[in-house]
Amino acid sequence: MPLVELLVLGVIVAANNMAVALALGALGQHARRWRIVLVFGAFEFCVPLIGILLGRTTARWIEQEVAWVGVVLLALLGLWTLATSWQQAAPEDTLASRVTTWLGLTVLAAGLSLDNLLIGFSLGLGTVNALVVATTICAFSVTFTWVGLRVGHTAGATYRHYLTAAAGALLIILAVLKATQWI
Repeated sequence: MPLVELLVLGVIVAANNMAVALALGALGQHARRWRIVLVFGAFEFCVPLIGILLGRTTARWIEQEVAWVGVVLLALLGLWTLATSWQQAAPEDTLASRVTTWLGLTVLAAGLSLDNLLIGFSLGLGTVNALVVATTICAFSVTFTWVGLRVGHTAGATYRHYLTAAAGALLIILAVLKATQWI
C-alpha cells in the first residue's frame, strides 16, 4: 500500500474518533481522556486486523470476481457516515456519563470501529501489510482522539457534525479513487 494512501486512510478513519472526542471533550469528559484514548486505540488497532483477516479469507474464495466489493463497501460506509452525521444525540448529561464508563467506552469504540472492520475487509481483499495498516490507523486515531478531546474541551461541540460529514465524504472519495484505480 503506497504511503500516501496509507496516510489518507489513517486520517479518514481517525476523523470519526476526533468527532466523537470533540463531543466528549465538550461534554466535560476531558478528565477521562486516558481511558478514552486507551479504549479507542485498542479497538482501532485490533478491528482492522480482524477485517483484513476476513477480507483475505473471503478473497481466497471469490478471487477475481470481487474487485469491486472493497470499493462498494467503502462507498456505502461513506454514504452511511454522511447520512448519520447530522442526527441528534441523546441528552448530553446522560450520554456523557454513560459513554465514559469502561463499558460505555467499549461499546462506543466497537461502534466506531465497525467502519474499520469494513475498511480492513476491503483492504484484505488485496495485499496489504496488516500490521502497518493497523498501526497507522491506531496512531492516527489515538492522536486525533487526544486532539479532539482537547479541542472539544475548550471549543465545545460546535463542529462535530462537520467533522463526521467530512469523514463520510473522504471515504466516498477514497472509494472513487480506488474504483478509478488512481490509488
